[in-house]
Order: sequence, then C-alpha cells, then structure tokens
Amino acid sequence: MRHSLIMVPLAAALLCLTGCICPPHTPTKQSSLELGAFSVSLAVEDLDTSRAFYEKLGFKIIGGAPEKNYLVMQNGNSTIGLFEGMFEGMILTFNPGWNSSAKPLKHFTD
Repeated sequence: MRHSLIMVPLAAALLCLTGCICPPHTPTKQSSLELGAFSVSLAVEDLDTSRAFYEKLGFKIIGGAPEKNYLVMQNGNSTIGLFEGMFEGMILTFNPGWNSSAKPLKHFTD
C-alpha cells in the first residue's frame, strides 16, 4: 500500500518539526515568526481508499471537492490534504494569515 511509503517520511518530518528527533537550537527573535497554519499535502493513488485510511486515524473531512480529486482532513490541529493525480510526493505548506481552522490571524509573518 502506498501509505506505508508515505508514512515513514511523514512521521520523520513531523517528529523533526516537533523537536523530537532534530537537534535542539537556541531560539532567536527571527525563529519566532508567526507562519500561520501548517499542513501536509499528500499525493494519493486512490482518494476513497486514502480517505478511509485517515478516517481510521481520527481525521475528519473539513474541505475539498471529491469530484475534483482532493480532500482536506483534520485531526486536532493536524491538517492534511489528499490529492489524487495532481502532483507527486508530498508538499509541506505554511498558510500565512490563517490559523488551523482557516480563520484569519491578527498578526503573522508573510
């Protein structure tokens, strides 16, 4: 299943972002940028199969258009996009000006 190929690099990227496996660094003024909501966009082979897989992990559909081959799903503050046939690999995205519910932020760095 393609998910097993995605889950290892995805897990490593998420662990690194949370500081669990990357070396610690000393925070500076520049590292405290308000980047907005973070999401991962995944290229999937079958949208329905992928949706069912992530629903088993507790993700809920919050947007997208299945008829256009994409869904946006969320579990807590974790947001993923599932895209069938649009690109290869995964894309890490910061959405400046939005929180994890796609609501505008008062302050952010673009």
